[in-house]
Amino acid sequence: MGLKLARTKELDAVIGQNIRNIRTRGGITQESLGVSLGITFQQIQKYEKGTNRVSAAALIHFRNALGCELKDFFAGIDIDSAKNTTPTLSDEAVKVSMVVNAMPPWKQSLVLALTRQVDKIDKDSGK
Repeated sequence: MGLKLARTKELDAVIGQNIRNIRTRGGITQESLGVSLGITFQQIQKYEKGTNRVSAAALIHFRNALGCELKDFFAGIDIDSAKNTTPTLSDEAVKVSMVVNAMPPWKQSLVLALTRQVDKIDKDSGK
């Protein structure tokens, strides 16, 4: 597992633990929270364990259901050290991504294979 992926999973686990702490402090069960959010208690468990990532939209729903602030979900996370955990794409990379995203999956696979071969050529030639 790459360092960035490991860090992302660590952040997911902290956010999940914070959801659990806020929920239990409020005396709310996983089942009742799930009903409030329209999801199963099993999904709540997965969020709280960090197994499943909580989307930004879901955090807003959690905030409303738990009566807390959004910042409460990030307690214990050093935001400064969490910066730049995802790569920054150049404008050209974003344009390429948009074109590739519009292609059918079989073409996307071909573009990926070609890109890897070009990258390998550069690495092999020392560029």
